[in-house]
Amino acid sequence: AIGNFRKAIEIDSNHFGSYLGLGWSLHEQGNDIEALEQFTNVLQFPNIASDSIADAYAGLTSIYKHLGNYDLAIEFGKKAIELNPILTGYHARLGFLYRQMGVFEAGNKNFTKAKEFFELANPYFIKATEIHPKLFTGWLGLGWNSYSLGNYQEALLYFTKALERNPRDAPAYEGLGRVYYNLKDYDKSIENFRKAVSLSLMEGGDYDKYVTYESLGWVYLRQNNHQNALEHFNKALEGHKTSKTTYLGLAYAHFKMNNLRDSEEMINKAKALYLADSW
Repeated sequence: AIGNFRKAIEIDSNHFGSYLGLGWSLHEQGNDIEALEQFTNVLQFPNIASDSIADAYAGLTSIYKHLGNYDLAIEFGKKAIELNPILTGYHARLGFLYRQMGVFEAGNKNFTKAKEFFELANPYFIKATEIHPKLFTGWLGLGWNSYSLGNYQEALLYFTKALERNPRDAPAYEGLGRVYYNLKDYDKSIENFRKAVSLSLMEGGDYDKYVTYESLGWVYLRQNNHQNALEHFNKALEGHKTSKTTYLGLAYAHFKMNNLRDSEEMINKAKALYLADSW
């Protein structure tokens, strides 16, 4: 696709749609710097439709989010919504942006700030469900936010609504698994985590199954199934070799199995990662 868009621009350098297509294709490939240039090129064209400008703003939103410049991402996300307020994806994208900021703050133990970002995200998710109630993205966002805020019954409702609209959404099953874990319904938690892994292994599945392997490890620990816990924590490390929480899970599982030397080794690896993060 990238080659075709470049060829189209060579043939007609005034066709803004080719710049848009090239920008999105480059962004999907991970070439954010050149994608940024292409979306900026679109904004230089005079007299183009507002929905095309909105699409360029949406592209800039996605790129700046990926680059970690959340202020600019929010600025362009709001501009996209102003120009095309009826497109569900623009609202959902901004909602997930605020949510990501909340997750970041929660990871840094700034829970008050995290809650503020989760609450800022909710109106965008709600608007997405109002515009297009049959699409799953708004419901998925509401599910994750409810989970993060500890509203587990609400989270169950929203994740279920998301799956009614998209039964092959692995993140929704991951969310259900985490909710049931917190509700101490470990059998249902395992059932949903396994569905998330199964979907991620299907052709075209792009969900990070290693996250779910770790989740399964913690559930098996709760069930005192230490051998299964070890198996799934080790699977998680195959994809996330620097996961501190996975090493802690392994340490605990080894300890419960009286493998004290292995437990100490895992604790030391976790400590080294925590120290590395503190520098």
